[in-house]
Amino acid sequence: MKYLISALVVLTFLSCKKGGNEKDSAKNGVDIYLAKSYKIETDTSAFPPSSSLSDVVLSDTILVKNDQIVSYDQKERTFKLKKGAMSKLKAVNGNSAFALTVNNEIVYYGKFQPGYLSYILFNVATIDPLDYGNNELPVGFSADTPGQQISPKDKRNSDVLLDALKASGRLK
Repeated sequence: MKYLISALVVLTFLSCKKGGNEKDSAKNGVDIYLAKSYKIETDTSAFPPSSSLSDVVLSDTILVKNDQIVSYDQKERTFKLKKGAMSKLKAVNGNSAFALTVNNEIVYYGKFQPGYLSYILFNVATIDPLDYGNNELPVGFSADTPGQQISPKDKRNSDVLLDALKASGRLK
């Protein structure tokens, strides 16, 4: 009987996973997906014209995986990524869209938009595909509310995103 109890104790310890954060990491997963297709809708009755992405269909391509995100600076709205994480981003053309997800739920859509273009998409999160330096991924946003720093349409610092990053120790 003594050996049976000892064997059960040993088996119990062997079956335990070290760290315990694997579940939390999966639960707080932040990924950026490439969009397969999308439409840009513009409300020209507003000044400046307000844009939004609609009919977005995500591809199976994850541009930035959860485990590639080192940290997120909520003030600068910039992701710090692991080395090598930029390779997929650098291959994206300037006419593509993306979706940021937390736990496979879409938090916001955005568009890759080179900074040299003369038009501005108001109320759409943007990533400049030419502005990847130091493994940093800044996410921009042009609000249609002049003089206001934060637009209610700006989801870059949504509670869902910040909570997931904080829970996984990656929020700055």
